[in-house]
Amino acid sequence: MPIFIVIIFSRYLATGCSLAELHFTFRVGKSTASQIVREVTGEIWSVLSEKEIPPLNPDLFLEIAQGFQDSTDFPHCIVVLDGKHIRLVQPENSGSLFYNYKKKFSIVLLAMCDADYKFTYIDVGSYGKSSNSGIFKNSALYDQLSKGSLDIPAASPLEGGKLFPYVILADQGFAMSENLIRPYGGKGLSDEKIFSITESPGQGGALNVHLG
Repeated sequence: MPIFIVIIFSRYLATGCSLAELHFTFRVGKSTASQIVREVTGEIWSVLSEKEIPPLNPDLFLEIAQGFQDSTDFPHCIVVLDGKHIRLVQPENSGSLFYNYKKKFSIVLLAMCDADYKFTYIDVGSYGKSSNSGIFKNSALYDQLSKGSLDIPAASPLEGGKLFPYVILADQGFAMSENLIRPYGGKGLSDEKIFSITESPGQGGALNVHLG
């Protein structure tokens, strides 16, 4: 890769400057600067993605579940799922697409992590006005989960002997399903309240990772 391209991309990555600034600083067209940024980020992703975020599979899910069991005493949790708004300057001619509920402009990072705070899945770039649940329902992850093709291990007995599915742990912005659960949000049975208290240590892991 030519050193000139590396220099332009490094400047963009280090400062977050605009394409117009790259245009004036390095005397390249805006379209050329945009192409450089896209191509280099694409190359980085193609080289590092499978190493840093390995494909999900049953063995990996079981390993993650054991990690949550050891660190939080929460059984059968295969990942924690949540979203994070990443602030940005409003793009030109974007209207309210990037305007979020906090009255800021942003894109959204939807991510899953394991018990060691490592990402196991990311979906980044959705408009700031979009909700976590809406982004999730339009993701490849949701498609796999709803079709049963995510390679989640089959339900297995807990210590009490009852079969229990392996689950994704999320917050109340996500709809529950057989393999996705969230904290109990209302008033009701004491067992449900105890369940929410038990659930919170595991969910804290995701908050520490990408909501801090």
